[in-house]
Amino acid sequence: MKLLIGVADVPYTDSKESASTGDVAEILEEKYHVMEIFYGIHQPDIISTLENGIAGAIENTIAGKKGKADIFLGAYGSIENEFHKYLDNEEMRGMIDGVPTQAALDGISSRFKKKKNNIYRKGKTVATGVRRPSFIDSGMYRQMFKVWIDQ
Repeated sequence: MKLLIGVADVPYTDSKESASTGDVAEILEEKYHVMEIFYGIHQPDIISTLENGIAGAIENTIAGKKGKADIFLGAYGSIENEFHKYLDNEEMRGMIDGVPTQAALDGISSRFKKKKNNIYRKGKTVATGVRRPSFIDSGMYRQMFKVWIDQ
């Protein structure tokens, strides 16, 4: 059995020339080792989460309950949530050169027409180019992160 971490590969737009989440994940992994560092930091928690899945399956078997098709199903969601928090809380900050990224520091965001994060108060823009966490631009990379077991 192997624990795999990656992303569901979906395009960022309907265009065939557009990058996909898989393309972005490969670029980020090559340059920043985002998932590798996540696993390194959270390995004990990940192992514990998987062990809890196994223990729960054993308890259910002993109790005579029907088991799940995938005993790790609950663990996948927990690990994915940990990855989301890892990005949101900027746990990589300062660990390697280039993090935080310049785009994050400049508040660059492809989600907005002017490509910058904004803060609004009473319907008016009070700040433009507001800093954001690294590796969360459109949010697709974060949301498409997946964990699974390859048997």
